[in-house]
Order: sequence, then C-alpha cells, then structure tokens
Amino acid sequence: MRWVLVLVLLAVAVYALETEHFVVTPDDQNLAKYLEEAYSFYVGKGLKPAPPCQGAKYQVLIDSSNAYAGDTEIGDRCIVRIVFKPQYTPRLVYHEVGHVFFEYYRHYLQDLWVDEAVPEAMASVATGVYYFPQMYFQERLYRVNPFALGADRLYDWYKYSAPVAWYLERAGNWADVLTAFSTQQTAASLYVRFLLELNRGVTLGQTRYEPEREAVEVAPGAVRKYPDLPGYTAVYYNVSVPQVGVLRISAEGAGTWRLASNIALDRDVVVTNSTLLVAVVNNSSQTLQPTLVFYFSSLQARVVDGVFEGGGKISVRLYAEYNFAWVNGVVKVNGTSVQFVDGYGVYNFTGTFKRYVLALEYGGSWAYVYLNLSRPAMAVAPPALYLDRGGRGALNVTIYNQNPLALRCVLNGSGLRFRPVDVFLPRGNATFRLEFQADGQPPEGARVFCGLLSADVDIRKPSYSLYFDLDSWSGALTARFGQDIRNYTVKDLPANVSLYYNGYVAGVVSIPRPTLNVTVSNPRLEGAALVYTLSISVVGPTWARLRGTVRVDGDRVGEYGGGVFNKTVALRPGESRRVEVSVGRLLTAVVINAPSVRTDVMPVSAVVKDGVVSLLAEIRHNVEVAGNVEMRFENINVALLQPNLVVLSYRYNDTYTIRYVSLGERYTLTVSLPRPEISVTLIKGVVSPSEFYGLFNVTLKVCGPSTDARYVVDVGPRAVTLNVKRGRCASNSTSVEWRSPFSPTLNFAVDTLFGRLTLPLSVPPPRAEARLKRWLVHGGREAAEVTLTVTAPPNYTYVVLGRGVVGEASFDVAVEARGGVAVVDYGFGYVKVERPKLILWAKPAVVEVGVPTSLEVEIAAPPGLYVNSTLQVGPFSRSVYVEPGGARIRMDLPRFAEPGIYNLSIVLGPYVNYTWAVAYRVVNLTIRAPPKVPVGLPVVVGVEGRVEPPLGIGVVVDAAGCAANKTFVRLNSSLVFTSERPCVLKLRAHTNVTEAVAEVAWASLTAEVRYVELGRLRGLPIFPLRGVSGRVLLGGSPVDGRVRVVGDFDRLGLVNFTIYVEYMGVVNKTSFVGFAVPPESYAAANKTVDVLPADARPYFRYLVERAVATGDWALVDKISRLYSEFPTPFTLAARFLVERALATGKEPNVDAAEALRRVEPVVLGALGGLFLAVLRRGI
Repeated sequence: MRWVLVLVLLAVAVYALETEHFVVTPDDQNLAKYLEEAYSFYVGKGLKPAPPCQGAKYQVLIDSSNAYAGDTEIGDRCIVRIVFKPQYTPRLVYHEVGHVFFEYYRHYLQDLWVDEAVPEAMASVATGVYYFPQMYFQERLYRVNPFALGADRLYDWYKYSAPVAWYLERAGNWADVLTAFSTQQTAASLYVRFLLELNRGVTLGQTRYEPEREAVEVAPGAVRKYPDLPGYTAVYYNVSVPQVGVLRISAEGAGTWRLASNIALDRDVVVTNSTLLVAVVNNSSQTLQPTLVFYFSSLQARVVDGVFEGGGKISVRLYAEYNFAWVNGVVKVNGTSVQFVDGYGVYNFTGTFKRYVLALEYGGSWAYVYLNLSRPAMAVAPPALYLDRGGRGALNVTIYNQNPLALRCVLNGSGLRFRPVDVFLPRGNATFRLEFQADGQPPEGARVFCGLLSADVDIRKPSYSLYFDLDSWSGALTARFGQDIRNYTVKDLPANVSLYYNGYVAGVVSIPRPTLNVTVSNPRLEGAALVYTLSISVVGPTWARLRGTVRVDGDRVGEYGGGVFNKTVALRPGESRRVEVSVGRLLTAVVINAPSVRTDVMPVSAVVKDGVVSLLAEIRHNVEVAGNVEMRFENINVALLQPNLVVLSYRYNDTYTIRYVSLGERYTLTVSLPRPEISVTLIKGVVSPSEFYGLFNVTLKVCGPSTDARYVVDVGPRAVTLNVKRGRCASNSTSVEWRSPFSPTLNFAVDTLFGRLTLPLSVPPPRAEARLKRWLVHGGREAAEVTLTVTAPPNYTYVVLGRGVVGEASFDVAVEARGGVAVVDYGFGYVKVERPKLILWAKPAVVEVGVPTSLEVEIAAPPGLYVNSTLQVGPFSRSVYVEPGGARIRMDLPRFAEPGIYNLSIVLGPYVNYTWAVAYRVVNLTIRAPPKVPVGLPVVVGVEGRVEPPLGIGVVVDAAGCAANKTFVRLNSSLVFTSERPCVLKLRAHTNVTEAVAEVAWASLTAEVRYVELGRLRGLPIFPLRGVSGRVLLGGSPVDGRVRVVGDFDRLGLVNFTIYVEYMGVVNKTSFVGFAVPPESYAAANKTVDVLPADARPYFRYLVERAVATGDWALVDKISRLYSEFPTPFTLAARFLVERALATGKEPNVDAAEALRRVEPVVLGALGGLFLAVLRRGI
C-alpha cells in the first residue's frame, strides 16, 4: 500500500518552455504566464526593455539552490539571465521583469537605492501588492538618508519603493518617471518633492499614509525645536495655534538655506484655523542641525518707509494691526516705547547697513519685522583724474539705493577740497555733481563719501615737457595725460599755464624764469699765466629744454642747447678781472681774483733705523702746475723719486728742521719723531734648586709723531719694529731669555740703542704638604706611598722631583717606612708621614654542640692601609690580605663536644683583640598541626623543644607548597597558616643537628550533585524524575559532613535544586538546573525518532524538546505509542497522516489517527464479509 503511494507522488517530467519573449528552464507554465503578463503590462505603460545579451529571448532558470528568491543578472546594458527559486510569487516575477525595463533607462554607474526601489515599485503598482512600500512608512524611513545606504543595507532599498510607486500611480507614461529616477540628481529632486507631499498624506494602493508628527503648541512668543536632519530626510510637525494670528517659522544655524518646507520660512503666515501641518526637508546630502523657531502672535506689523541718516541714525515708519485692527497706543519696539496712531508709529535707532529684527510687543503678543538694509552702491565718473596743483572741476556721483528707507547724507570727499552737497534719495538711484579743487600737490587718490558710503577716485599726475628759445623768448608746453597729448603756447617767463582737459582743469603749471649760472674752476699754472675754466649753464625745470647764443665779454663764443658750456680765461698771478657772460636774454658777471703761487713740502712717512731717519715727502703747489718746478734743499740728503715725490735722509733727532727754496721763496719744515718708551716684564721664570731661568717681555711705545713713522730698534739679539700713525700711539714687544744661579733675590738687565734697562726679581722657595695614599704592611716590612702637594709662588715654575710646578702640583712618592714613620725629601725640604691605625673585632660565636663553625673577624682599615700578613685566632692562623674599608674574614673553629663558654684571642700583625664562643644543645624538637582542613580555615602550627644550657635559641621553619618561605621561630611558640586555594603545605623545623617535619593540606569543600544524565537540551542535562542527590567532598574525597538538598522533586520540565554541605564549620553550596523527564516516555520518544522518515524527524524532535522543557508529554506519548504497536493497515495510514503533518511543520491530529485505528476492526470485518460474499457468488 505504502509503495503504491510513493510511486504515484514521484511521477514528474522536466523540459524547457519557450514563450514569445522568454525561455523558461525547466518547464513551468505559471512562471511563463507571469513573465509574459509582466512584459505586456510594462510595454503598455510606454516602457522599453533592455535587450538580452545573447539571442532574441530572455533566459529564465528555476534553481532551488540560488542564493536569492529572484535574481536578474545584468551585463553591459543587456540582460544575461533571470533566476528564480521554485517558491516564486507574481510580485517577485514582476519585480525581476522590472529590472529588464529599468536597465534601459538607468544612466548611473555606482550602486544606488533606486536599483531595487524602482523595480519593486513597478511590481507593487502592477500587482497591487504593496509589501515593501508599507514598510517605508512603518519604519519611518523618511528619517533615513537613502543616498547614504550602501550595499550592506540592500534590504532597505526595496522599502524606498514607496516614493517611486507614488509617482508611478500618478503617471500615464512610466518612461518619464524611470528616466527621472535614472540620474542621482533628478532622483534626489523627486524624493524631496515626495517628502513635502507626504506632509499632506499620500495614498498607495487605496491605503493612505501619513508621517509621524511632532506636536508643537505655540502661544504668543517663541517655541524652539532642534531636529537632527541627515541628508535628504524630513521632520513633520503638527503646529497648534490658540487663535487667529500670524505665525513665522525661522531656521537658524549653518546650512539652513538648504532647507525646504511647505511653509515659507522666515515669512509671516496668517493662520485662520487652529492647526497647521509643517514639513521641513533637508534638500542636501549634508547633515544639518538647525534650530527651528516658531513665532506666533496676534500682532502683525510691517515697514512702511523711513530714512537712513548718513551718520547711522535710522527712522522707520511702522504699520501694526492687533487682531486685524489698527493699533492705537504704546508699542514696545526692541524695548523702546513707540506711540502708534491709527496703526502707524515711528521707531528711531542707530546702526549700519545690515539685517535688523524689530521685535514689537503689544497686548501680550509679539511680532517680528525683518528690516534688511543693504549698503547702497556708489559710482563716480570719471573714476580717475589727471590732476596737478591748481586743478579744479566736478565729479558725477551716482548713488543706487535699493533699500525700503530713503537715504539722507552729505556728499563730500577727502584728499581734495570738495564743495559738500546735501543728498536725500528715496528708493532708486540719482546722480549728483560734486565740485573739487586741488590747492596743493594732489595725493595719489581721493575718496568720495556720503555718510557710510564711499568710493575711491584714482589721481594720476600729468607729465610735462617745455621747449623755450632764450633768444626769441618764446616756446611751447606739452602735457601728457596717459596716451593723450596736449600742447600749450608759452610767450613769456615766468608764466602760469592752465591745463584744460576733458571738461575740467587738470592743473596750473607754474613755469619759473630760468637763471644763468657760471662756475669758475681752480686755476692751473701754464708758463707764467693762471688759466681758469668757466662752466656756463641755464637752470630751469627738469622737464624744460632751453637754447640760446653764448657771449663772453660781448663776444659770441657758441650756442647753448642744455647741460654745461665751457670757456677758458687766462690771468697773471695776483691779477683781478670782471667777466660778463650772457645766454640769449639772460646776463650775469663773475669776478676772478688770481692768487700768488706757493710751494709746500708735505711729509708722507718716515723710517727710523740704526740712528738714521729716511723721510718720504710730497711737493705740493697751491695751484695746478703744468711741468717741473726747480727746488733746492739745505742741510739734508735728497733722493728724487718723482717730480713731486722725494726721500730726505738725516741723523736721528726727536725734532728736526728742514730748509728749502722754490720759485725764489725760502721755506722751513719741522719733523717730530719722539724717542720710544721701553718697559720690561717677566713672562716666565723656571726655578730649580741650582738655577733660575727667565723669559722677559720688552715693550716699546711711541706716541705723537708728526708723520707716519716706522721704528726699527735692536733689543739684545732681536729687532723690534713699530708702525706709528701721525699723531697717534703704537707699541710692539719682543722676548729675551736670561739665566742665573738660584737665589731668592736677582737683577735682570738688557741694553738698547735708547739706553740700559734693569728689573729686580724676588724668588722665594715653594711650600710642600704630604698626604698618605697607601701604607702597606707585608710581613715584618712596611712601605708608604705618599701624595706630595707642592705650592709654588706666582709667576714662577719650580722644578720639583724632575717636574715643573706652576701654582700647585701633586706627586706620588714611594718610600720605605721605619718605626711607623715615612720621610719624603722633595729637594727644597722634607715631610714626615705616620702609619695609620686599624680596628680588629669579632662578634662572640654561638654554636650547636657537635657542629663545626667559624668565627667572623671584622677588620676596619682606614683609606690607604693595605695589610698582607697572618691572622691568628687562638691556636688557628691563616694568611690574609686586607684593603681599605670593611672586611670580614671567617676563621674555622673546632667542634665543641660539650656545652660551655670559651675565650679566644685575635692577632693580625701588630694588631691584637679578644672574643668568646658559646656551645649549646637542642633536645626533643617537634611540630604539631592537623593533616587536612577546608580552604580558608586558619591552622595553628606549634614548634616545641628544649635547650641546654638554657638560652633563647630558635629554629628555622621551612614552608613549601601553599607558601614558599623560611621563618625563624623561637622554641615553644606557634605559627598561623591559611590558604584560599587547595594546596598542601610542607613544614620542616630544623637546626644543624636535629629536625622535625609535618604536612597540612587545604582542600576545597564542594557539594557533589549525583544524577543519571539521559541527554542535554540547551546546554542543560536531562535526568529522570526524582533522580537528584548529593554528598560532601573535601578535595574530591568523601568526608563525614552534613548534606541538605532544596528543590521540587515531583516537578517535570525545567527544575532548580540547591545542595548545601557543611564540614568543620565551613559551609558551601552549589546549584543544579536541568530538565526532569519521565524516563520511559523519553526513551520511547528517542526510539520513535529513529523510525520516522527524514522529513518528519525535525518537527518531532521539536515536539520532544518542547515536552522536555514544559513537562507536557501527552502529545509525544501518543505519537510514540503509535510507533510502538504492530503496523496494521490502519496503523500505517494513521502513521502516514502523522508523518505528513510533521513534514509540513504542523502538530499532527493524533486523536483523529487514534479514531482511525479504533474503527479498524469494524472496517476490516465489513471488508471480510464482502470478500466472502464475492467468493460465494463466484463459486
């Protein structure tokens, strides 16, 4: 029977189905029908599909292993294939076909939410199933930026099909909608428009959706909200107003100009009902955090007109209504009381051009008037002036006033002298004439201003050139204004020429009368006459070119064309003459007085050497000389180097007079060369016990020679040279060596050309001090190493022990010591050093009888003492070496057989001391402690014993295991140990001869839960009902303690038990959580799982787990009984019904299956009777 059912259910044939536009593999009639219906629907909406990548039809596959329920693979602007799982739906088919059509219009490259939102919207509108669009409203996705969702949020892309579906429902031709959503910029614009429409509520598939709104209750005054708006998101408000009035919503903060709203922001809105729905949308990709201010008032106001005074005084005429009636009374405007009559009032304040908020308060209500005052523009014509001194004219100044207030100011300027103009300008523009004049030299620019307005005028200076004929006394002035050139006639000088240019006077050029200058040069002697050069020039403006005829004493000598004209004139020495010079109509005269001729000899430099002076001198005349002049010197040797340069030689004298004759005149010259000043100083002196060596510095100094001089002076074997400038001082020096036998008093002498020099010297002997560095005792000999410090008097070097000493020096000297004293001889005397002392000491020894021991000898050696000798303690001795500092030397002592006190002597070379030793015995050493205790319990350990003779002796207790340490304990005392973890403490108390040991164990006190585990569920054990007990464990071993189990032993399902244990006063507990089951039912259920078909097992396991968890085994027991009985035909049918329900994940109707089994005898009996009747009839 069962095999027949299986064969009927497994009959299936697989093949491909080809339609007009699709090839479906394997054959699926329903899928093919949905595909063609979707294709036809989209074509009817005016859409075009993207072509298949291969062939003329789209390849469609049914694949149960595909990762997605539906998937459209897209190539290069074409469709590769479409894949579905067998559990497809019509909406899913329309969605994937939507990809085919949307790919035709898509023009962006990066992944975007519209990739899935558009096909899903097409499928939702086409099928009427708005599965994903309604999630958009449920999850308030208008608060999430869709353009910021990456591929990791792909599932949310489908939900943004709501705005696309809203557009599709209202479009006759869908091509325009898909084209609009195919670019990111247009998609963003459409999405912002949808967010604004959502404020009024939108309908999708006959379902109306409205956004979640935040309630805002406004009263007269301001209410602030601080929304957080990511890119392309919106917030919605339900604004409640108490009465009819004016509402203004202002957005403050960075980037608020990117906000969009259904209500005009920063504008007054008259509210006639009690509720206003407001949407605020971020129309950008940036996150904005604006401050939204809701202003409400029954007071309404506006600006009528006013005046802005130039100095910043502002008068504003306002119009105000309260409850739509004129205001009559006092209104507070920004805190200032203003009287209003029939709705009008004037508010005065000071300020500049900017945005003002005028807050009006009246009748408990507020109104805000926004007055935007922008700076009016000012233009000046011409914008640049060519101007010089005396310029005058007028500027055309145009003012553009775009403000609601009239402008009143005084038009004036700086940089030039202006004539002020009063300006009153309502809204609009006007041109004003501003006259100017340049009184002095104009600056590089001027400024025109009217109140707070200003404009700059560039001022440029014209350039000039003048041509003037000095003979005809006429010329022309040329002026350059940039590239423009103008010429002006000049008929006389001096003259003032006005430069008219472009409607104004650029300047008045003052041209002075030129002056004639004549410069006379120095005379030059030529033969018997003195010749002069006349330099003739005409002085005028630098930009003037002047010409004329040049005459000297009435004679024409040339033409002047600028610069300098030269002419020579000859006079006799001592002659005087008046010379007249003219250029054109300019005339002047000069008087020339010719001087007498004089000759001077001027010393240049001198050399003093070996008693002779060589003087280099220059011959000068008071006039320029052409050729040689004969000269004669007396009482001196002369060597001519050049016509005007000679060398004069004579024997040295500090003052010498030179006589000479030139051009018949006699002259004298006195030369002063002072004698040098000589001084001697000691540079270095070296002193030994037998000789003095000195190095001396000899310095020469010369001051005040009448000419530059060089002195060469012999000092001993060396020569000293001095270069001295005229009238100044100079010095130089040399060194001289000198030797003499040592004596405390010496005299140094040296001879020079200028006399003999002497210097007395005092040479005292040095001082010496000795410091012990090292004292060595070696056997019976002693030696000392001494640091000798020698202090020498200043200015000398003393030779001590072969070394030179300057100031202070130290020497290390080794000497043999006798009788404890060392003597050091340093050449100039001797010093003595005594042997240092040493401290020798030993602590009394306490030793156990029969134990070898040693005596520790302490030696304190002072710095510098070293002992290499024999150390002797009683009858024992050893060789030792002692250095400076503290030293401990251990000496072995004999074993003491009996207790007692022994005296010992200590000897080290010449040093002697005494000490003593005590011997003792320890009897009956014992450790008392419990062997095992719970963790955390303190344990007292006793150490016991007796000492002979009675002494305060202790023993060492070594602890290992729980604690690793070594403790010194006096006998008959105790120690306390504890541990917070399981461990074993090993104790050992010992001396050098005897010991005692013991162990203490700390173990964990635990409660053992005892049960039989049948299985596990959710990590918890499954055990038989009433199958839990406990016992006490100390370190894992049972001990005799108290046990108490608390819990419900008769409960099935999830149960909780607490087991308490107690031992040696320590209490512990544990908890046990598990599932109590009837063991027979649990075993039967496990057997039933093994005989069920594979597809029915998962849900039956779920039923078993539910029974284990809840304790309700009724359904599981019924199913288990069905599989534990003999398989009759009706039992197999009942099993089939149960298995089919389990395979589909449903609870089987076991009662129906039981009813089928109960009617099995009746049915089988009836069939048996029918079968017998057939047999009888056949027979």
